[in-house]
Amino acid sequence: MTRPASQGPRDARQVERRGVRPKSMGGESSDETNVRRGIGEARGRGYLRADIAGRFASVLFGVIGVLALVRYPSAPGNTAHHAVLLAVGALGVVAALLGWIAPWSQILPRRAVGVELAAFALIALGNWADPNPWTYGALFGAVFVWIGLTQSMRATAWAIVPASIAYVAPLAVTGFPGAWWLGAVSTLSVSALLGLALSWAGEQLRQAESQGRRRLTGLESVLASTVELAQPLDPELVIDMTVQIGMQAFGADAVVLLGAANEPDALMVLQQRYWASAQPGMVLSFSASLATELVSGHAVAAPPGWLPDVPETGGEAQLVPLLNGEGLVGVLAVWWRWAVSEYGSRLDHDLASTFGRQAGSALERAYQFGKLQSATMIDPLTGLGNRRAADTLLAGMAPGDAVVMIDLDHFKRVNDELGHPAGDQALRDLGRFLAESLRDGDRVARYGGEEFIMFVRKIHPAAVESLLERLRMLWNERDPITTFSIGAAIHQEHIDPRVTLQTADIALYQAKDRGRDRVVVAA
Repeated sequence: MTRPASQGPRDARQVERRGVRPKSMGGESSDETNVRRGIGEARGRGYLRADIAGRFASVLFGVIGVLALVRYPSAPGNTAHHAVLLAVGALGVVAALLGWIAPWSQILPRRAVGVELAAFALIALGNWADPNPWTYGALFGAVFVWIGLTQSMRATAWAIVPASIAYVAPLAVTGFPGAWWLGAVSTLSVSALLGLALSWAGEQLRQAESQGRRRLTGLESVLASTVELAQPLDPELVIDMTVQIGMQAFGADAVVLLGAANEPDALMVLQQRYWASAQPGMVLSFSASLATELVSGHAVAAPPGWLPDVPETGGEAQLVPLLNGEGLVGVLAVWWRWAVSEYGSRLDHDLASTFGRQAGSALERAYQFGKLQSATMIDPLTGLGNRRAADTLLAGMAPGDAVVMIDLDHFKRVNDELGHPAGDQALRDLGRFLAESLRDGDRVARYGGEEFIMFVRKIHPAAVESLLERLRMLWNERDPITTFSIGAAIHQEHIDPRVTLQTADIALYQAKDRGRDRVVVAA
């Protein structure tokens, strides 16, 4: 496995400047909105939009009301029965008229149960006032058709309970006739089966539509990544772009990018988005079987308990292998809040394979560039940064930093009297000593010949001399073959860093002129 060059994230604005827009938890992407809209792909909302379903409900109430009014003149029974039948007719017609203009997009699907209960109640009241076997069962079937076309299978199944109550209640009040239960079982069974069949078909249609939408969104992201990932060579920027494009391509709620770790058979967290438990530098060991699955190039389900704790309980996690021509470069772990395993994974495997190879090649190319870039900035003798690295550090200085020039005393004499191997060893010893003496955040490089340069970050001017004096004394305690002189300057705001370097260099010459083996800090 190739090891990625960087672990640290880079400001996401750099990614935006290259045309990749990060997805924020505060503002959902269009794909995430589609996923949330209806809990659609996992549970379905049937065939009909809310406005069309509302018009359908209006027609259903209208039919109930009209049938009650038509039966009113010839209905047997007492005055109470006629009044109830008239009320059912009036309520049905009024509900139909109001429903035609109602804002159904705000009513459905959350208040669909209220619509069902109202319809069942009117049917039950009408049958109590004027029992009519010809229309009674048909109305239950019509309500279940509406439920099946607009609701999930779960909602359709639950509707059997109020439907049974509505069917039996009028019979219980008026006295159960003959083999009444045969009609109840046959009517409710046929109605429920019809509704369940329609809701199942609706869920399948929604699932296919959602998969197509996700696939289209993902393909657009991957096509964009073909250009975007081919441009940058900076490893940190490539890592950022891989994470951002991966989130967009797969519509994920959280991702973790893993790369090779120092130890064998392990992956290390390089970067994460909205997955707080996965911190950069965290190492995850993996089995040979998982490695075999990943090298095959196919996305696989994350082994239980292998990934750090997901942002929320539940959901679904998949591993997308990132490959180059030689093997595995890394893994992108993607997670969604809603699992849809009953319909198959949310991940389009062809899309994952295409993205994985593009991102893997980009990471490998950036890593190779990073190695080449590092090689040109390393001094081969001491292993420290070279003059080019020093120039880069100099350009990044901030006010309050100190530039420290260190020069071995009488170095020519060391080469002349003890030989160049001894001089090289003195340079290596001093380089190692300085690297070991650095504070966190400080840097050192070999500036050329026997000169070294240190960058001391954010130090009070009064503390510079005592710090460097202690450094000089620690070196002398090692009984070296030669001492060194130090010149330093504090970088000031609005001053060119090269001027600060010249000031430190002048201070170094002053230390030499005053007898060497001493520290001079420019005023």
